[in-house]
Amino acid sequence: MAMPGIACELTAPTPLVQFGSVSSLTVNTAPQQSSAQPHAGITCDFVSVLSVLSGDKVSVRFTSNGAGQMKTKADSESSLAYQIFADSALSFKYEFDQTYNFFDAGLIELFDLFGKSAEFPLYVRTQANSNLSAGVYTDHITVSWVWAYCVVSVGEICIGSNSGSAQSTITLELTVTPDCIITAPDLNFGTAPLVAGFDPVNQTISLTCTKGSVYTVGLSDGQNSVSGQRRMAFGSDYLAYEIYKSSGTDRWGSTNGERRGSGDADGGAGSPDGITPQTFNYSATILTDQATPPPGIYTDSIVVDVQF
Repeated sequence: MAMPGIACELTAPTPLVQFGSVSSLTVNTAPQQSSAQPHAGITCDFVSVLSVLSGDKVSVRFTSNGAGQMKTKADSESSLAYQIFADSALSFKYEFDQTYNFFDAGLIELFDLFGKSAEFPLYVRTQANSNLSAGVYTDHITVSWVWAYCVVSVGEICIGSNSGSAQSTITLELTVTPDCIITAPDLNFGTAPLVAGFDPVNQTISLTCTKGSVYTVGLSDGQNSVSGQRRMAFGSDYLAYEIYKSSGTDRWGSTNGERRGSGDADGGAGSPDGITPQTFNYSATILTDQATPPPGIYTDSIVVDVQF
């Protein structure tokens, strides 16, 4: 005998798993975790269910459009693998295209289903070690539900049951933002008694940036600049210096044409691959057209900034 009412009801036909915006470096080094909101699709009434009879089921099957990979239209060669779980502790992993019955012993204990109205959560964790381009990564999971269980029984005999089926479609979305690892060693001019005694210093700044990103890198004027002239300070005294691109005489600054692009790298010029550092050489010089200031340790701080 079929009972009136609905044992399970599709209450979230299009749940969303939203990871937000995460830098490519973070996605590569650390798994990201989120959950389906509001839940994985259905709500079931187990208030009157006190025991499980043979053949009772609330089953689910997950099918991924991207075979467990989130993908972006911006780069057909980039994909982000993920796994799905039944619980927030990520102790019970679902496999795609496999059917699970929540009345099986392991799951019925995990969800503590008896005597209440139950929703079925879904937790998602991405896998690390993915070299990704920037973009919006998505996938769609079709969730197929089937239920048939006894709601009124006498002993082992069911005298009232409910059954049905439904589908929900879960959308996963993660926005990968561009980022860079910057390696910029300190610059030391050494020691000299006169400004003319300082030799130029040649050094390199390296950047490992998001695959396929377009960027420029600039150097600030420092903490003690006047009218765009970089200066190191010792108390109220100053020592003027300048930084030039590569080994030339073009100033490396932070605005407009003073910036350097990825195509201007001295090593690995072009579009970054997300793995290989691109190097930018520079030459730093103490200006000789200034009076030698009093003895002391002169310092400054330069900000290296990357714009996408």
